Amino acid sequence: MKAPKFWQEKSLIAYFLLPLAAFYQIGYFLKIILQILQYRKQKQKVKTICIANLTLGGAGKTPMALKIGQLLKERGVKFSYLSKGYGGKIKNFTKLNKNHKSLHVGDEPLLFRESFDSFICQKITSKILQKEQLAKNDLVIIDDGFQNFAWKKDYAILVIDGYYGFGNELTFPAGPLRELAGFGIKRADLIIIIGEDRKNIKKRFCQGKKVIFGKLKIINGQDFAGKEVLAFAGIGRPQKFFKSLADSGANIKQKFSFPDHYQYGGEDLQKLISLAKKENLQLVTTKKDWVRMDRFYQDRIGFLDIEMELDEKIEFDFGQSI
Repeated sequence: MKAPKFWQEKSLIAYFLLPLAAFYQIGYFLKIILQILQYRKQKQKVKTICIANLTLGGAGKTPMALKIGQLLKERGVKFSYLSKGYGGKIKNFTKLNKNHKSLHVGDEPLLFRESFDSFICQKITSKILQKEQLAKNDLVIIDDGFQNFAWKKDYAILVIDGYYGFGNELTFPAGPLRELAGFGIKRADLIIIIGEDRKNIKKRFCQGKKVIFGKLKIINGQDFAGKEVLAFAGIGRPQKFFKSLADSGANIKQKFSFPDHYQYGGEDLQKLISLAKKENLQLVTTKKDWVRMDRFYQDRIGFLDIEMELDEKIEFDFGQSI
């Protein structure tokens, strides 16, 4: 899904959609009640860390989930990843293996698989968290699911893009918020603001909450510095990728945006390769896009690699410090 421009600031279109946004929130709260009633008595056999955001579109939760995994691995903590496998065909609880592709399991689980065991399940509940494959470890890092009340979150981390904030601060479909910002922040144990807090989120919304600032560090920017490139991305906010690529010193001659989680076909990629060859440009995309491609195209297209940096340690309530 590509975020409409009116989500960035209040407008007549946004206000026109407010009645629908109100109905959406009513439905959301009814879902909360039903999930709590259905799953409140079920036990979980493993501690969970939820990495999530409040907006539709990219806020940086995938790099954050990878960072948490990296830090836990360095401390010898046994953990696994669990996500919905958005965009993949497999819906049931599944452990990823080397044969799975994004068409089967989505893109984020493939990135998580590089660090540790990665599982998917479209419907995550307390019952799923009783499975021995998950319970054998100390922790499960769950990508997204903050708005899912069918399982207990032992520690919830909300990731916020400091530049974008909450857009026009209205709920879907009038704005990008999945739920009211205040309601979501109240339930979070930790807030991570990525980049400069241009929307003053910390002061306006996070009073009394632990806030840590982070930034996205480019790992392989030297591979593209001074080179003329054709850049493309199918992520929540592709302009963030284009800016990072330009900041690394690349000279972006052409750029193309695709919908979030876009499954590239051979025809799409062949057209990009042909155009880049014709204009003598180097092809580059995000790693999240790159993992969605067949090996043939991965060998011909580069990706900008990033990682999260935090300005201080994270102290978890259940005795872990990273």
